Amino acid sequence: MYKFIVLSLLIVATSVFANRRTEVLDAFDDIDPWDFNIEVNYKYNYQGTKLKREYYCNADNVQDTNCQYDKMKNNGIVNANNFKYKKQEHIITPKLRFGLYKNVELDFALPIYISSTRTLDFDSTARDAASKDKAGLPIPNPSHNGAGNTFWNLERTGGQDIFFPYKYEKMNDKFNTQAMTDDNGDVITNRYTNDNEDFNALNYTRAGLKTLDIALKWGILDNDRDNTDPSWVIGIKYKIALGSIDQYSQKKLNEIENREPPTGTPYTKADVKNMLEGKMDLSDNSMKDGVHWLRLSTSLSKRYAFVSPVFQFWYEKPFVFGNSIFKSDANREYYKPGTKFGFTVATDFIPWERYTRDSVTDMKNILAQFSVSLGADFSHHMKGMEMSEISDYIGLTTVVNDYSTLSLFLDLSFMPTKYVRITTGVNAGYTTDHLITGQSKGIDHNDNDQIDSDEYDPMYKGHEILFNSINSIGSRILATETLNISAYFNFAIQF
Repeated sequence: MYKFIVLSLLIVATSVFANRRTEVLDAFDDIDPWDFNIEVNYKYNYQGTKLKREYYCNADNVQDTNCQYDKMKNNGIVNANNFKYKKQEHIITPKLRFGLYKNVELDFALPIYISSTRTLDFDSTARDAASKDKAGLPIPNPSHNGAGNTFWNLERTGGQDIFFPYKYEKMNDKFNTQAMTDDNGDVITNRYTNDNEDFNALNYTRAGLKTLDIALKWGILDNDRDNTDPSWVIGIKYKIALGSIDQYSQKKLNEIENREPPTGTPYTKADVKNMLEGKMDLSDNSMKDGVHWLRLSTSLSKRYAFVSPVFQFWYEKPFVFGNSIFKSDANREYYKPGTKFGFTVATDFIPWERYTRDSVTDMKNILAQFSVSLGADFSHHMKGMEMSEISDYIGLTTVVNDYSTLSLFLDLSFMPTKYVRITTGVNAGYTTDHLITGQSKGIDHNDNDQIDSDEYDPMYKGHEILFNSINSIGSRILATETLNISAYFNFAIQF
């Protein structure tokens, strides 16, 4: 036991040095007049989510324990299987880092989205129901497995195909459409058909620039300068939006109205105009959303021999301006993305390192190093208007409820010389279940417990059928069983 205590005291007494997560570039140091890094980071992101839909249990199922309440604790509602959503992103970020003064650093980063591909496909039970629906076969009453609850269920969507804008813009040359009529011969909806591949997934790919990130870091304490102190860094970052996806302008609506629709479509040109008005222009495949973010962070680390624990807390607040797809309105409670915050807890293990010390200042100068980092990230995203999992398909942003993500990561960092550092790692996490359609019809300004005509959100007035079919209790869409995986690689040249 005493050997363990002595060893612990020796470790604590050992000189301590900064964790690379609290590293700040310097300038105007006696031994190092300037620091400058050029970095290139590659990151792959994967998100897999099941989209379920609320459904009221019918009288035959009220005794079923699965029909007592849904995950949002609404009595008589179940979460029925609906869709599988996947998003895969490839991002390359060049970054420049400058030392401005002692322990003061300025960064510039430009994330470039090589591709951001979103895929929406039927859940297996929903696919079976849709196949029976198309074949004219009886569909089982919806139960806790959701076999009959699909977006193609007429009762759920009021007869409107909610993915119409996406399909019209992206698939009118690939699919034949088939009009569905009632007993009087009147068109009530359209179902897309493809003789070779029925009910195939809806894919959408975006690419390009989104923000320019400018960051400033200040190392208040630095245990490379004083080995009795920890390293303490505060930072501020501003993510400047580089544009926004347009909404359909009158000119674009006129262009669509004058375009010949696909053969057999049940929609008139006026229908197309009415359904697209106020929605996003899905022909713009960019990443731009017009949202600026301000990020504040603080990090603390301290090294003991070959171990260096670190803690970081961060907070991000969005700002939207006139060019954003997110529009404020007196009758709209949520009009921009929710505020985000989170923290990271990690430990670096440094099994190998070469360094020298300055004879005057005793500062440590690392010449080569290898480290392994293990840690956890937690983040919380507050309720707000988002580009959600269905926005690319319905042409509208939706109100997303609060959710949290917890992930674990492992990364390796190798610095063969003082001028080069290579870092690679993986991150895997899980996101809590949350509603992605939770927008109210408006705001009750006069407190009479109802939404009057002058209190309706303009989005509701323009898309009543779609709005009710995805935002009303008993019809809302739930994101559940979300798995997030990231892999990253960073190459840095250090001067």
